[in-house]
Amino acid sequence: MSGWGAIYNQTQFSLKTWSATLTRLFEQGASGVRILRASDAPSAAYRVLGLRDTQMSIGSYLDNVAEINRRMDNMHANLTEIDDLLTRVRVLVSQASAGTFAPVNRVPVADEVDALLEQAVMFANGNDLGRYYFGGSDTTNPPYKVIRENGKIVRVEYVGSQRNTDVPVAPGVRFAGTLVGDNVFSGKNGGVPTFYGITGVQAGVGTSTVRGDAWLTITHRATSFDAASGLAAGTGSAGGDTILGTHRVTIDAAARTMQLDDGPAIAFDGSETNLKLTNAAGDAVHVDVTGWSGADGAFAVSATGWASLDGGLTRTAITDDGNLAVTDSRTGQILYIDGASVQRAGVEPVRVEGSFDLFGTLIQVRDLLRNDTLSATQQSDLLNLTQGSLIEVFTGITQSLTTLGGRMQALDRLAAGLVMTGDNAKSQADRLQDVDAITLAAELARAQTFYQLTLASSAKLLSLSLLDYI
Repeated sequence: MSGWGAIYNQTQFSLKTWSATLTRLFEQGASGVRILRASDAPSAAYRVLGLRDTQMSIGSYLDNVAEINRRMDNMHANLTEIDDLLTRVRVLVSQASAGTFAPVNRVPVADEVDALLEQAVMFANGNDLGRYYFGGSDTTNPPYKVIRENGKIVRVEYVGSQRNTDVPVAPGVRFAGTLVGDNVFSGKNGGVPTFYGITGVQAGVGTSTVRGDAWLTITHRATSFDAASGLAAGTGSAGGDTILGTHRVTIDAAARTMQLDDGPAIAFDGSETNLKLTNAAGDAVHVDVTGWSGADGAFAVSATGWASLDGGLTRTAITDDGNLAVTDSRTGQILYIDGASVQRAGVEPVRVEGSFDLFGTLIQVRDLLRNDTLSATQQSDLLNLTQGSLIEVFTGITQSLTTLGGRMQALDRLAAGLVMTGDNAKSQADRLQDVDAITLAAELARAQTFYQLTLASSAKLLSLSLLDYI
């Protein structure tokens, strides 16, 4: 019986094997897929899994590329709007600084510049569904903070991140998905401050952190005279003196005249408590003559003062320090000046080439157009100077537009390469996994033949009896 048992087991095994083979081949034919289970072809299945994983990764990368491209399109549109409004401001400044442009007509121009400033802030704080474009890696908060006084913008501060957000766009490749607004809208190449006023102030030896345009306000503090002269500060000295530093008062006792530096000789009788003297530069000092000692000749007169960068909110006493630090309490920026060089009170326009920012420049232009303390000539001269800062800011934004365009082209090329890689991976996986109809038909015919032969053999063997051997 052991012989018949072995035959039976072998026959049963063959039937099961060919039945399973036929089932698998029919499944392949019905699904069109050759590898239904890893056990069907372990090596090929491993390769297919790797290729399908590559396909999925490529899909994720392409999604990232599409998202970055969409954001870059929006950033490019916002920068183009700012570029256009800067062009408009340059035209307005050119018109307003012309000698034929009446000062009264500058006020509506200032209003238009103010409106353009509001638009610039809006575009710089541009976002897509709450994700901001120009805040670097901080995409959830507006990158620019606006400070207003009486409803008007007086300062715009960058509060975004100084780092970009890098997004994976290909294996081992990351791409910046945002821009740092402080790099786009602000210059970083500040140099030595230049002074354009009449106070005589010069730059100190320290490295100032003031950027763009600023206003240095020099005010009178106190005036003192050589004790030998007997002179004292007049009643109008506190609010009327404009001299700073050391000057001289020349007294002609015989002629009863006094003279400040190279100014005109002014007659006095000794009873004046507020005698006004001026020099050729227009600097003024008020003198109390009642204590005059009767001395004749030249006597020193010196005046101290204050310097301020924030419109008088904080003041720094002017000394002979060659590197006097004046700090803007609003921004923390520092301007180093040579205290000994200051000659008179006044408002000193300060410019730091290479460090202009979009918003500070627009605020400067607007305020210059509204300024009613400068002469028409001074106003025109300063407006002409702002053309340089406008061009500097304009150039920076144009460069950013060019950079964005280059990035978008690079992403397009990368996307094309990713699509090709994904298609190749899909094609290879399909070739490994999909059924070849001709091969399947041949294998199916072979399996059916062997299955039928096994059935026939089984039937023959099972029909044998002892009579077949008699």
